[in-house]
Amino acid sequence: EVVRAQVSYRYNVVRARMQLLQSRLADINAMVKVKNPSLLLQLQRTVPRFPPGSTGMYSPPQPPAPGSAYSGAAQPHSSPGASGGQYSSGTRAFRS
Repeated sequence: EVVRAQVSYRYNVVRARMQLLQSRLADINAMVKVKNPSLLLQLQRTVPRFPPGSTGMYSPPQPPAPGSAYSGAAQPHSSPGASGGQYSSGTRAFRS
């Protein structure tokens, strides 16, 4: 009986927090819709999706798989003069 009460309490706390956050999100969406409707459409289209089996909670980035394009292994470059994806200082200058 005690366990049931504890689980029920935690469930109700989480449910109340979710309702609060949904209300807050609706308010923010309404404000963004008035100020910048195209931004709201873009945000609604690009909602991050969590992979199946994930808890939806933040997890630190994982290192790239060996042999993948991002693993740091030497990959052929199609653009001439590419230096391994790194820019030396001074090659990109902005003028005002």
